[in-house]
Amino acid sequence: MFGGLSVGPRLRDRLRTYSIELPDDPTPEQVDAWIELAELVRDPDFRTRLRTWLELNTPTSGRSRPPGVSIWWARQVMQTVAEVRARGIAPEGPAAAEVLSELIGDADRAAVLRNLEAGIAAGARHYRRLVACVRGQYASPDASEELRWLLQALRAATQADPL
Repeated sequence: MFGGLSVGPRLRDRLRTYSIELPDDPTPEQVDAWIELAELVRDPDFRTRLRTWLELNTPTSGRSRPPGVSIWWARQVMQTVAEVRARGIAPEGPAAAEVLSELIGDADRAAVLRNLEAGIAAGARHYRRLVACVRGQYASPDASEELRWLLQALRAATQADPL
């Protein structure tokens, strides 16, 4: 999935070391995650969706960072959105537009929306959770509702302000 990405040497080296190996004495959960990962990476549609997401979110040579990528999976964003949801702020309202301005500043909202949609379509969140499980690492809490709110808010903002 990483082959052919035009990235700088540091990121290329990091991608090369990004392997997922089952531990010598895995837990049943790690084995289940390993099997599910194997099934996922064999699926050509999954590989295509993940590749699209990677292309949108990977800095390439001559470009330091794609627009809006700095907020992808950012803990602060998810925490802020959780607080906003708890206060009952609708993603389509004017208060949501203010929240977006605080969260992403002057980043291209359409680009942030494309990145978010690609990550959701790819199942990137699920993939990351499986990888963390196999590696015995902490997986961040489920943020599906926060991502859904953010997606709705970005769609509303981009429809309200087309370029």
